[in-house]
Amino acid sequence: MAVAEELCDRGAVLIDGRIALIDSPRARKLRYGQASVRVEYCANQHIEHQELALAGLADTSAFQSVLRAGKLQTIHRAKIFSL
Repeated sequence: MAVAEELCDRGAVLIDGRIALIDSPRARKLRYGQASVRVEYCANQHIEHQELALAGLADTSAFQSVLRAGKLQTIHRAKIFSL
């Protein structure tokens, strides 16, 4: 999806040889993507991860503890697209 977003201003989704959807990659992500992030952090010398909802993320105790510990590695959208 990242490549499509970088190269295309619109794209189509084909299902059974028929165009099911034509839209921009960003619009598809916003419409069909999950409103959550995957947080990766270091715990006990291992990389751990959690998927957290975007709604109220700043108030989530799990997210706050990862930030306070200073062990945050990455934050990414959990699942970008599904039809």
